[in-house]
Amino acid sequence: MHLSARTAKWLALTGVLLTLTLVGWLIRDQWLAWQHLEQAREALQRGEPALARSLLQRCVQTWPNSGETRFLAARAARRCGELNEASTHLEIAAANGWVDTAIFLERALLQVQNGDLASAESYLQACLTHEHPDSELILEILTPAYLRQMRLPQMRDCVERWLRLNPQSATAWYLQGVLFERLILRREAVEAYSKAVQLEPNRRSYQLSLARALIENNRPDDARTYLKSLLAADPDNQELQLQLARSAMQAGDFSEASSLLEGLLQRNPSAGVLQLRGRLELEQGNYKQANEYLQRAAQLEPYDTVTLYNWLRCLRKVGTPQQIAEVEKRFQQAEADLLRTRDLTREMLVRPEDPHLRMQVGEIYLRIGKEQEGLRWLLSALAVANDHAPTHQLLAQYYQQKGQFAAAENHRRAAARSASVDAIRRDSPQKTKN
Repeated sequence: MHLSARTAKWLALTGVLLTLTLVGWLIRDQWLAWQHLEQAREALQRGEPALARSLLQRCVQTWPNSGETRFLAARAARRCGELNEASTHLEIAAANGWVDTAIFLERALLQVQNGDLASAESYLQACLTHEHPDSELILEILTPAYLRQMRLPQMRDCVERWLRLNPQSATAWYLQGVLFERLILRREAVEAYSKAVQLEPNRRSYQLSLARALIENNRPDDARTYLKSLLAADPDNQELQLQLARSAMQAGDFSEASSLLEGLLQRNPSAGVLQLRGRLELEQGNYKQANEYLQRAAQLEPYDTVTLYNWLRCLRKVGTPQQIAEVEKRFQQAEADLLRTRDLTREMLVRPEDPHLRMQVGEIYLRIGKEQEGLRWLLSALAVANDHAPTHQLLAQYYQQKGQFAAAENHRRAAARSASVDAIRRDSPQKTKN
């Protein structure tokens, strides 16, 4: 069967049009991918990794074997906390020939974000010393990593360097506020959190941290402004309600505080809620009711100084001499522990590599029942001196009491090895002398 000349001409024209349409779609896809890539670069530069990640996911669909695209996708995913996704992108970027030094740095940052600071710390610090172009990204990872290990002097150095590099970084100001709170520098914490909120006014976590710091600085009216704004967007948030009750009490608005605390008591009678309700009754002269609430709070948090102080005030009105003496002794011990942890923490700024200071803080926190905080300090002691025998001994005792016998045995063995090495070191000078 032969096609007519006219039909053949139309078929050829149709083929040309289809080809042009396909080419047009391909060109459009490439153009959109380039546009998304440029927008992703800008988003990463502005500190918006979530937006960059979304844009780069579209780029990866168009260019699955592009080293640069995969590398940027890895960086965006890591900064969003998607570490497995970041690792996958990074390996593909390396396989497709992306710059070795860039790959090596990103792997180091990924290691730290995965909790392995020790393996990458020296390299990253060397990068900072040589003023690496990505120094801010390095500081973005190192600063919270040092906080997790309670290495506050190193955290301070990092956050100060970060603010010199970029004084407009809200995250850096926020972390400086966290550091100041750890060092019991309350006024400085307010200033740092205020700067973070000024730079990122819609970040709710920054506003809440600022509100808490304002309450600690006896500025309840300023705190209430932030808390009421946050509650308007999240009216069922119990933490916000508790902080608003604290600020209301501090401002002398007992009616608002009472209303908030009643609702919280019905849903979650935590130690913080019970303590604050006890204080409210105490301030209004309702000593019997205050005693009931404060006693319950002290059962939940036996070493909380605020609870014990207010319970002691209450018992001096309605308690027996024996009760007063018992709670007064507990309060004095709790206050001494609190002051001791403050002194030890500040001493670490002078002697940051002394594991014994960290061990002592961890020991106090374990004794007063704040186990997670205690473990963080003990592990930080091992982070600066993995062979510190007294810390291993404390951890062995802790895990033994918890029934985690394998962990206890590991720390006992580590303590014994460290003790043996110390004995050899002590004996060596004597043998040399002889």
